[in-house]
This record gives sequence, C-alpha cells and structure tokens, in this order.
Amino acid sequence: MSIDSLRSGYQFLLCGFGCEYSLTALARYLGNDGYKVITVDMQETPLPAVIDGPHILVTSQHPACSSQVFQAHWGEDFPFNQYVAPLEIMQRFRPACSVFIPHDLEMPIRPEELIYMNAFDLYGAPAGPVNPALRHYCKVIETGWIKHNGLDRLAPDVEAMVAERGVIFINQIVQLMRSGGASYLLASYPQILAKGLPLKLPEWPGCDSLAAELVARGAHVLPASLSSTALIASSRSVFVNSPGSVVAEARYLGVQAVILDPDMQNPSGAGEFASNAAAPPFNFPLLLESIDQLLGAHR
Repeated sequence: MSIDSLRSGYQFLLCGFGCEYSLTALARYLGNDGYKVITVDMQETPLPAVIDGPHILVTSQHPACSSQVFQAHWGEDFPFNQYVAPLEIMQRFRPACSVFIPHDLEMPIRPEELIYMNAFDLYGAPAGPVNPALRHYCKVIETGWIKHNGLDRLAPDVEAMVAERGVIFINQIVQLMRSGGASYLLASYPQILAKGLPLKLPEWPGCDSLAAELVARGAHVLPASLSSTALIASSRSVFVNSPGSVVAEARYLGVQAVILDPDMQNPSGAGEFASNAAAPPFNFPLLLESIDQLLGAHR
C-alpha cells in the first residue's frame, strides 16, 4: 500500500469535545495535503449518522470515559448530549484504523485508561519517556506533542503582547464559575486588571458568557480558539491558577510557568527549563506512514 492509496482510498474522522479536541492542526495538514477529512468537535456538532466507505478514526478524547459516565457528570443538555465516547464511535463506525493522540500533556494517558489502549491501533506519543506497558496494548509512535506543530500562528499584535506581558491560563473552570465567575476571578487575582495581563479561557461550554463578563469588567480576554501552545511558546512566562496541562506544556517548551495563589501573594514557580529546541514539532509524515504501514499489513 502507498501513501497515494491512503489519500485516495480512505477518509479521516477526527473527533473530540471542546478543549479535549486537539486535532485542528492535523485537520489542516490533511486538508492541505489532499486527504478527505471529517472533523467533529462534539461541543459544536454531532457525529454524522453514517460514514460512507473505509475511514481512519483519530481521537483526542479520554479513552476510558463512556458517554453515560460523561453525561452523568456534565448533564444531558446541549452540547453534552452530543458526546459519544471513543470506544462507542469505534463500535458504531468500525474504522479500518484507530489512533489516539492525547489532548493533555500533564497526563496523556491516565492509569485507569491504560487497558483501554488495546482498542487502538496506534498511539501518537509526545516526546519524552513513554510508559513501556503501552507497547503491550498498541503500537506506540513518537510523533511529538500535537499542539506543538509548526502550523499554528499568532497574529503579530497578540504575539508581541504575550512576549511583553505573559499570559494567564484559567483552568478548573467549572469550579470557578460556581464560585462566582468573573467577579470571583478578578477579586482573587487583581493583577489581571492592574497589570493588563492577557487571559486565556478553555474552549468549554459556558466560557463564552464568562469571557463577555470579564471583558465588560475591563479584562483583556484572548480568543479561546487560539492555540495554547503557540501562546506559551511566544510568552516570556505564563501564569496559571492551578496545576494542569499548561505547566506541562511550558516545561515541554522551555518556558517559565508560575502557579498563582489567590491575590497573587504567593506565586510558586514551576521552573525554567531547557530550550524548546529540544522539543521537535509534531511529525505528521510519521503518523501517516505508520497508518499506511498498518493498513498495508492488514490487507
């Protein structure tokens, strides 16, 4: 089998939900190279009812979470009612090949998810140590971190702003909204306004209204759709309100990360790290060659 056969004989189904959908750059790369691509961020659009012809599933969703568990936690209203878990997608569409590319660099695969990896043919691993047990469940390819890809670009004014001021990433978003939303956030971290610190929210239900409220109160809110990794790579330092994937991404890229306590009285540095030259961008050709080889071996 050849790459040309992969391009002409298969389509790619890329799936995720909100901030768990980290495949935008992959969709762009595939589309620019002539591949047929179906993109499904289930926060925005439901899965198609059917998929005609052979296809390759690529997902960045947590593999161990079922739709029933997801909706028991988040509710069954829109858009959560559109969520379909990866194993359920496989059962519904029977892809010729299934690939897992993680959206969370802090913990790409949770301990309880390890056994679920035997449902996948390929795992696109970020650079660095990989749990050796994974190789017993599926083929591991060291593609690099999908969000560090060389394709995502910031507007020059945004790039200059974060290079000068840095940026604060807000996570634990549901807890924050339950605690008072914009008023709670700005009261807890007053230097957001005092220093004009640009603020990045995740792509998650409810964040649009939170962003509008923050802007009305004078905060500079960056579009949620901007690449978090591109923002980190362009920043002199990044701030977070709690540990998470942003700290891991900053470490990956060699950028200082600071975890802030409320009122910014006791920031704790997550450290300065080696140059991001040590972290090569995502290897799209390796991913496609690995899929092509796997499909060829199955023919």
